[in-house]
Formats: sequence, C-alpha cells, structure tokens
Amino acid sequence: MSNTSPHKIYDFNAEVKNDHGKFVRTASKFREFVGSEQFPLESDRYALILAYACPWCHRTDLVRTLKGLEKIIPVVFVDNFLGEEGWRFGHEGDQDTISGLDAKFLREIYLQSNPNYEGKITVPVLYDKKQHLIVNNESSEIIRMMNDQFNSLATRNQSLDLYPSELRSEIDKVNEWVYPNINDGVYKCGFAQKQQAYEEAFHALFKTLDELENILSSQRFIVKGSKHVTEADLRLLPTLLRFDIVYYTHFKCNLKSLRHGYPNIYNYMKEVYQLDGGILSQTFNVDQTKKHYFGSHRRINGFGIVPLGPDITGYYDTPFHRNL
Repeated sequence: MSNTSPHKIYDFNAEVKNDHGKFVRTASKFREFVGSEQFPLESDRYALILAYACPWCHRTDLVRTLKGLEKIIPVVFVDNFLGEEGWRFGHEGDQDTISGLDAKFLREIYLQSNPNYEGKITVPVLYDKKQHLIVNNESSEIIRMMNDQFNSLATRNQSLDLYPSELRSEIDKVNEWVYPNINDGVYKCGFAQKQQAYEEAFHALFKTLDELENILSSQRFIVKGSKHVTEADLRLLPTLLRFDIVYYTHFKCNLKSLRHGYPNIYNYMKEVYQLDGGILSQTFNVDQTKKHYFGSHRRINGFGIVPLGPDITGYYDTPFHRNL
C-alpha cells in the first residue's frame, strides 16, 4: 500500500521528511473523552486495543493495571507483526470480539468509526463497544482518563493521583523534555534516513539520558517534589524497559546501555516496574516486543531475524539499589 493511498497504514517512511531524513511523528486524530454526554462512564463499556510491543500502548496498560481497571476496561491485543496491511487481529494476538465486524485488521475499526478516515492506523485505541466507535487514540489522554474519569471505578490505588494538581506544572515540564528526546527520541534515531538526522537525534537522546541519570541520583521519582509515582514515571518506563533489549541494537542507540552505563536510571526503572509487588510485570511481554520490532521493520532489519540475546536473566526482577 503506497504512502499516498487513502486509509494508509502506519508506515514510518510516511513520516520522514525527505529533505532532511528526519522522523516527525504526526498527531493522533480521535480525541474524545469518556465522561461526555456522547461517551458516559460505564463499567465494561469501553475496551483498549493494544499491541504488546508498543510503548504508547504500554503506558495505558500500566495505568490500567495500577488502578485495577482490568475488568472495567478489557483489552484486545493485536498481533505483534505490523505488515503492509497494518495491525492485524488473530495469529499471535487476539481475535476481534468487540466491534461486531470480526475484523481481520485494525483499519476496519477505524473506518467503522469514520468511513472517510485518512491517516495512520495506530494503537492504542480506546473503543466504545456499545456505539462501535473509537473514543480516543492518543495515549497521553487515555492515561489521564483512567486516572480521572475512571478512578471512581478503580479497584486498586484509588487514592493514588498520578496527575495531582500541586505537581501538574512540574509533570508537564518533565513530559516536555522526556517525550521528544527519550520516548520519541529512540524512534528518531531508528527511523532516520540520513546520517545527520540520526546523529542529531542520537546526541539529543544521550544528552537527555545523562541529565536524567543526574536527576535520579538525588530524586526517587522523576518529578521534583513527588513522594510517589506520577504519570511522568509511567510515560517514561516503557521506553526504559525496551532500551537494552531493542533500542540499543535495532535503533542504533548504542552509546551506553542502561544496565552498564546508567546505574541510577536502571535501578529507578526496576523500582517503578516492581511497584505493588511486581503487578506491572504482567503488562510486558519481551518475546512479543522483540518479534514486533525486529520482525516488522524490514527497512531496518531486512530479513526479519529476531536476535536471541541479550541475556535478561534477573534484568527486571532483581532487587534495586538506590541510596537516597
């Protein structure tokens, strides 16, 4: 399917500026909120469509799990392989059981919601099973809905506010440098199509990681003044979890690994990941993640061979050490 075709699938080449070879992510288009007249709050009315590999999906599943919303907002996982037809159901993912279409590809659900839709077909998707409509496909807004509108239905950590009013300005400031330089920064490295574009993203990434390492030498969490985890930590965590196993090699982010080059970041990652007795570990599937990145990005990894390493024995679940 060509990049100029209507209903184009997610193709990173469509987001590369050809004159400079830079990857520039386009904005999500479905931006409604639960709690409105059109989308009232109800238990088991909405579902998330996610991919295990996707860090933007992962942040939504982290909040969903931390808040105990598993039965309130069920999840349908797409297959790990992203091919020419886009995200697909079945195979190693779940069947579509929510749209009434028995859809084979996610694009069918996008067109169900808007028959004239043109643009990327992406995950995560917050979907209204009653009206058969996409509510929102912007992860940063979905996690805030779960923290706010869905919190009255939370069965876990209901008193935990991930976006407290007294810290919102600080959280917003952190998000403003973490997102472009780290969350999206690894993609800017991996999807760059010219050397200069890659090097600019690479240097920005590691400059920011160096600064983060310094911050975490004296702070338990990333937001100054926070005594508990906030949305900023949960937005950062998925990128950190994937860094050494995928981004270091696949996206050429190979100046330093977290495990051997950033002890404060590495131990911070483990501390956040091990919250609530390790309940968040159920949100991360390493095998599915590696299969997606190395198997789907054929312009980066031509034969789709998935590496067997690195050895991650004890990488996520060993005790963390932070002298704060």
